[in-house]
Amino acid sequence: MRAPAVSSLCPWLLATALLAAGCASTAVSPDLPELAVPDLDERALLLLLVDRQETESFGVQRALRGGPELREALAVALGRIPDPQGRSPLAGLLLDDVPAVRRAAAFSLGELGDPEAREPLLVAVTDADREVGTLAVEALGKLQVPIVEVLAALLPLDESERWSRVVPPLFRFHEEAMVQVAERGLARPEPGLHERAAYALARDPFPQAAPLLRSLAADPDVQVRAWAARGLGIVGAGEDLAALRLLLDDPALGPVVQALKAAKRLIDEKKGAAPPEWIPRLAALAADGLPGVRVTALEAAGAWPLGRPEATELAQVLVAKALEAQGRESGVAVVALATAGHPRARELATAAAGAGDPDVRARAAEASALLRAEDLLVRLSADASPEVRGAAATVRLATAEGDPGRAAAEARALLADADEGVR
Repeated sequence: MRAPAVSSLCPWLLATALLAAGCASTAVSPDLPELAVPDLDERALLLLLVDRQETESFGVQRALRGGPELREALAVALGRIPDPQGRSPLAGLLLDDVPAVRRAAAFSLGELGDPEAREPLLVAVTDADREVGTLAVEALGKLQVPIVEVLAALLPLDESERWSRVVPPLFRFHEEAMVQVAERGLARPEPGLHERAAYALARDPFPQAAPLLRSLAADPDVQVRAWAARGLGIVGAGEDLAALRLLLDDPALGPVVQALKAAKRLIDEKKGAAPPEWIPRLAALAADGLPGVRVTALEAAGAWPLGRPEATELAQVLVAKALEAQGRESGVAVVALATAGHPRARELATAAAGAGDPDVRARAAEASALLRAEDLLVRLSADASPEVRGAAATVRLATAEGDPGRAAAEARALLADADEGVR
């Protein structure tokens, strides 16, 4: 008997193989997960309202009739639409049975910024859910409601609960009365309140917070020490340089970096003279193993008179870094030398203007303004790199700020640049 041709069997074999594979896959494949999304139409409508930045009563009412997750989504959406019409439904959601919905409503009322939300939020600060109450306090801070009114509204609660709600968002209250509240918050035993009170004092500090910040510079908490250093740089005085010097030896990175920035700011603002005893430590930090420490120390060094004999050690570190002509630190060193008026600043800025690294050349543009080197600035304004031309443009506009005619001419010239970032 003659065997059938292979070509005649191929279609049958292929069909059989496909059928077997289909059966096998059906037998071992797990059930597909349920992909149905509840309230899909309503959620899509909320997304549309946020995208259009408008409220629409039909969509709001549909969402209000939905379950807790949909009502929470509605509260979030209304906080993203700058429309006062969202206040009324949000005030209603602030009374919802589900804490998650009330939390979203409290937060969104703060985002909405409508002063009419003041009364419902003052009621919500004593909500049975602590997070709702805390978010209501934060929202009131955003609405610039005086802290004393918020404290009065919290009186029905026990003392520990009051402090647990008012201290975490205390930084939202930008008024002098906040300092006294934060001072008492520093002494609270509840977990985390000391740190949050310190943050409120240091974030956007008032001058009367300076004594408290000085004591916090020696706080056991590393983050508090860093915040205190930052705050002293804003509201401190020359006498605070001594406390900041101690932080340069801190074992943690944050306090060291913030102390360097604070010291530079105090010196730049003529609140204190650059202490020569800092120079050896600055030189060591400018060669530190951590890039963040190195670059901050190099920036801060520009506040010291690097051309004087007592600053030779520090100046040598900066000159060596500038001569590398590569990387951010090299450019920062060039600017610092120009700021400090070092004798080699012009020479090193010229070399940086010809460096292969565009970041170094961009810093050379900044240094050229400090050195009044117009020729370097003209050269860098025609650089092939948009980054460098953009830096030069920033300098040119800044130097022309007091001369409207010159500023207009500079702006017209920059608008002709080929790069949209420069334009």
